[in-house]
Amino acid sequence: MTTKKLLALREQISAKRPEFVMQDQHKRPDLQRRWRKPKGMHSKMRHGVWGRPVSVKTGYRGPAEVRGLHKSGLISVLVNNMTELSAIDPKIQGVVLGNVGGKKKTELLTACKQKNIIVFNVRNVDEEIKNLTGKFSARKEAKKLKSQRKQISKAAPKKEAKKEETVTKEQERKEMEKVLTQKEA
Repeated sequence: MTTKKLLALREQISAKRPEFVMQDQHKRPDLQRRWRKPKGMHSKMRHGVWGRPVSVKTGYRGPAEVRGLHKSGLISVLVNNMTELSAIDPKIQGVVLGNVGGKKKTELLTACKQKNIIVFNVRNVDEEIKNLTGKFSARKEAKKLKSQRKQISKAAPKKEAKKEETVTKEQERKEMEKVLTQKEA
């Protein structure tokens, strides 16, 4: 069979596959909805009694040729830097970007766009590049404004302003004393 047919078959099998849960999961809320093999001696689930939750068996698996492939039919490869990206074959493999910063992510996305490599965990590569560059330029502008404000605040002498305020208060006090002495006389 071709890969497309096998992927469609895998999709059908996955749709029919039941949810495998732990034994007595419905009785105990502290148990998670996950699979653990039933190991009890008298376990009805282990014996496969009708009406009990199903156990994991090989018959529920998908086709071996497409097992582990992305739904597009490509092998997903985790990429964190440019050297890992250079080893990618775009016909067979697709990229999943790792947890990297903004600058490196933009570099990786532009390289993927140039080489026509599909990125699985980014919906629109062009939009993502645009967003990242916009965020980067906005941070740069904010940093410039902050440094300009610092320079302006350093240029303005603060001590002189305080002295002027104290001088004006002293002058006001002297004027008040003059007014008081005039009233007394």
